[in-house]
Amino acid sequence: MRLKGKVAIVTGASSGIGARTALEFAHEGAKVCCADQVVTGAQATADQINKEMGTGNAIAIKMDVTQNADVESMVAQVHNKWGRIDILANIAGILYMKSFLEHSEKIWDTTMAVNVKGQFLCAKAVVPYMMKQRNGKIINVGSIFGHNGVTGCLAYGVSKMAIHGFTRMLAVELAPYNIKVNAIAPGNIVTPINIPLYESMSPKGDIEEGKRILAEKYYPIGRLGDVSDIARGMIYLASDESDFVTGHILFIDGGYSVP
Repeated sequence: MRLKGKVAIVTGASSGIGARTALEFAHEGAKVCCADQVVTGAQATADQINKEMGTGNAIAIKMDVTQNADVESMVAQVHNKWGRIDILANIAGILYMKSFLEHSEKIWDTTMAVNVKGQFLCAKAVVPYMMKQRNGKIINVGSIFGHNGVTGCLAYGVSKMAIHGFTRMLAVELAPYNIKVNAIAPGNIVTPINIPLYESMSPKGDIEEGKRILAEKYYPIGRLGDVSDIARGMIYLASDESDFVTGHILFIDGGYSVP
C-alpha cells in the first residue's frame, strides 16, 4: 500500500475525479476526508470506502471551498480525528461553457472563487500542519485549458492558468519545509461536468456522438479519459515515489497537448 499511514483530504469528493481519487487513496492505505458542498455525495463516497476498507477509514464533511470558515473547520476536524494531514487533493471545481460575450460577471466571479480561491484557502489551511510535520503533499487540479487556448470557457481556462502559476509559486515557497506542491492537468475526463461540451460537439446534441467526435478530433490516443486515469496520477504525486517532484504540472490528457 503506497499511502499506508497517511491522512488525506480530498475536495470535490462527491463525484467524478474527486470520488475516484478518494476511493483509490483509501485502497492504497490512506485515511480519507471526503469534503464537498454536496454532502450526500461525499457521504456516499465515504460509506463506500468504509464498506470496502473497514469502518473508520473515511469521513465526510460538508464544506464550501469558497468559505474560509468552512475550510478551516474541516481541516481542524481532520487533524483532531487523525492527528496529522499528509495529503491535500484540491479537486473541487466548476465549469461554465459560454462564449466570451455570454460570460456574466457572476460566472466570472463564481468560477474564480471556486477554482482559484478555493484551492488557495484549502492549501492555506493545511500548510501550518504540514510545516510542523515538515512533510506534506499538495496536489492541485489544473487543466489542459490552463495551457492551451480554447474557445467557449474563458473563465474556466483563465482560472486553471492561475492554478498552474499558483502551483509553481507555492512549490518554491514551501520547499524548505519539505512540502511538495504539484498539479495535474487533465484532458477531457468523462464526468457529468462535461455533458454540455459533449452536446455542443454533436450536430444533433447527442452526448455519445459528441464524445466520439471529441476523441477522434483532439485526442491522439483515440479516447477520452476516465476518472481512474487521473486518480492513478494523484496516487503517484501523493506517495513517497514523488518525493523529488515539486512545482510540476503533470498532463494526463491522451496526447491533447502534444500537437
